Parts: sequence; structure tokens; C-alpha cells
Amino acid sequence: MKVLFVCLGNICRSPLAEAIFNHKIRELNLSHHISADSCGTGNYHIGDQPDPRTIKTAEKNGVEIWHQARQLATADLDEFDFYLRWINKT
Repeated sequence: MKVLFVCLGNICRSPLAEAIFNHKIRELNLSHHISADSCGTGNYHIGDQPDPRTIKTAEKNGVEIWHQARQLATADLDEFDFYLRWINKT
């Protein structure tokens, strides 16, 4: 099963969600069955590392994070089984 976390820029929320999710999956020894990735709907952070606050939060909680921002692609719709998207309501 493949899960895709989606937010706007793919440098804060979705890469942290991906890292936490994959961390938990490894703890449960389910990596051979379940994996996750993340992307953004916007294109203005493509290739960037996660925001320093995101990295700090992950490290503070013992979660390893390796990520390079990317934009949602049409191929993702075929590759992933579940999509989780953040919507800001401000």
C-alpha cells in the first residue's frame, strides 16, 4: 500500500507527515507492505529541503527526515492508493 501526503509547498506539513508515518511503519516492521511519500500542489519549492522548523521538529521527536520537495504529478494518481491533503481554513 502506498500513501501520499499532499500540502501546498511540500516543505512543512506533508514532508513531516511522511517522515512520521514512515517512522511508525518501520517501528511496526511493516515497511515491506506500506510506504509513504509527499508532494505539494504548488511548484515554488521544487527541489528544496524541508523547512528548518520542520527538520527541528522531526529531530526533536526522534524522527529521521529525508526529503526533497516535489510537485504533485499525474502519475501519482496511478501510483498511490491513498491521498491525504491539508486544507488551510483561515
